[in-house]
Amino acid sequence: MVDSVQDVWDRFDRWSERYQEVCANEIRRMCKRGFSKGSAQFLLTHHELGCDPILDLDLDEDELNARIQRKLLFLRAYLADISYDGGRFMSMHSKFLRLQSPKRCLGAMGVWLEQSIGVEEIEAGSSFVFQGFDGSLFIRSIADVDWASMRAILPFDWMHLRKPGGSEWTQEERKELKQHFREDLGFDGYEYKLKTRQNRGLLTLSFEWL
Repeated sequence: MVDSVQDVWDRFDRWSERYQEVCANEIRRMCKRGFSKGSAQFLLTHHELGCDPILDLDLDEDELNARIQRKLLFLRAYLADISYDGGRFMSMHSKFLRLQSPKRCLGAMGVWLEQSIGVEEIEAGSSFVFQGFDGSLFIRSIADVDWASMRAILPFDWMHLRKPGGSEWTQEERKELKQHFREDLGFDGYEYKLKTRQNRGLLTLSFEWL
């Protein structure tokens, strides 16, 4: 039986409740210990990778939980956008949600999206639920996400990718990424120039939108 849009929303709501609970428990443990014990990737921006959110960033429990709430708004906005393509499409491109938890994200590919704010006119996202300049998610494959919809929500100029364990990206893998984005973004009419740069396992894709 094919999922309906409502089926996927119901699943998202159930997942959202569990996700908040799991993250809140992990954050509480971190704050009680006074350090993250190396499991904080789900809370960090790409600039903060390798940092401890408590020892290095001096973030408290409320601030860390606020990051989780902001991420939920980001993902809810993305789901709303892909819902226009029907339940089957919505289900297929939201399966990555289960990878967002503190432990599962460690075995997934990390994606950090960032919008440039150093331009005269900043492009606004299409959602009334989420407006922001950055966002992150964890996926198995770049094909897990509809990137045209993701860009409609967060008009990113940079995408930072980290493989599980932080291993280096090969030339063949970069070529495959570029091909996938040509098909995904190109199908929706996006035109751009793309450059890639690697720094210690973090691959940065710079998009110049035309």
